[in-house]
Amino acid sequence: MKGMLKQGKKLYRIVLSFVLAFVLLTLIGIGVYAAYTHSLHAQRTIAPYEVGIRFSSNYLLKGNSKDNIKIVYTTDASANGVNPAAVLTVCNYAQGKQTEPNPNSVTYTLSARFVKYVNGDYVAASTSDVPDNSYVITLKNGEETKTFNNTTVSNSFTKTIAGKKAAADVYELIFTKNFASVKPNLYLEVTVTPTDESLPTLTGIFKADVRVEGENNSWSGSFSDEQTSIQPYEYDGYNYLVTGFGSGTVTITWDSTKLEMNYVSLSQLLAITGAQYDSSNSSITFPVNSSTTNRYEIQFYKIDIGSSVTWQDMESEIVTFDFD
Repeated sequence: MKGMLKQGKKLYRIVLSFVLAFVLLTLIGIGVYAAYTHSLHAQRTIAPYEVGIRFSSNYLLKGNSKDNIKIVYTTDASANGVNPAAVLTVCNYAQGKQTEPNPNSVTYTLSARFVKYVNGDYVAASTSDVPDNSYVITLKNGEETKTFNNTTVSNSFTKTIAGKKAAADVYELIFTKNFASVKPNLYLEVTVTPTDESLPTLTGIFKADVRVEGENNSWSGSFSDEQTSIQPYEYDGYNYLVTGFGSGTVTITWDSTKLEMNYVSLSQLLAITGAQYDSSNSSITFPVNSSTTNRYEIQFYKIDIGSSVTWQDMESEIVTFDFD
C-alpha cells in the first residue's frame, strides 16, 4: 500500500512538472508574440503589406455622405460653356492596390437621388424641389443611362465586377449648367451598397459650381496618393491627377522600368482627338481645353519602385509633366 502511495505521488509530481512546463512555455510564447505584434518594427513591417478592403471608389468613401462633399466644376456656365462633369469609378480593389484585386465577384447596387440641405443635414428631395425640367443630371455607365429631373428624383444601377482581375465600373456624371450658375438647393447623393456585408458601403454628395478661369493657361500633373506617412514603394499602383485651366498640349513621360500606365487610362487618353503615344519613350501627348474637360485621372502600376524613392523623385524623375 505504501509502495502504491509513493508511486502515485511520484506520478503526480511528474504530471505536475509537465503541466507547469507547458504553461510556462505558453506564457513565454504569448509574451513573445505580444512583444512582436505591438512593437514599432512589427507594425512597420506588417502595415505596408495589408491589402485593405478590396472595394473602393475614386470619389466615394465610407461613412456619412454629408462628410464627403465633392464639387464638379465648369469654367463657363453660359450657353457656350461645357456642362459640369466628373468620372466616377467603382473598383474591386483598394485605391492604389490594383495588383491585389478582390478574388471574388462583387455585386453591388449604385443608388442615386436628389437631396436638399435642410437644418444642417441633407435629406431626400421631391419632384417639387426641382425648379423645372431644365435641371437635369445624368449618370451613365456604358450604354445604360439614368436621368434625374423634375419627374425622376432617384434611380439605381445593379452591377457585378468579376473577381481575380483588377477591374472598375466607370460612370459619367453630368450636370446641366444651371446647377452651377443658379445654384439651387439641390444636389445628387450617390451610394454604393455591396451585397457582401463584409465590404463597406461607399457614399458621397455631388454639387456643381463655376470655377473662374484665369487669364493665363495653367495645367499641372501630380500624384494624388497619400504622400506623408506612406512612401511610394509601399503602393502597388498610383493615381496621377492632371488638372488646369485654359488650353494647350500636355505631355506625360514615365520611366517604363519603374511604372506602367494602366491600359484603361492609356486608352481613354488615346481616345482624345489629336493624342499621340510614343511607346519607345513611354510618353503620351494630348490636347487639353478646360472648356471641355479640366480634370484627367490616370493610373499607373508599379514595376520596380525601391524603398529609397521619394514622392519628389516620383514627380521629378519617374514621371515628368510638360505643358505647352
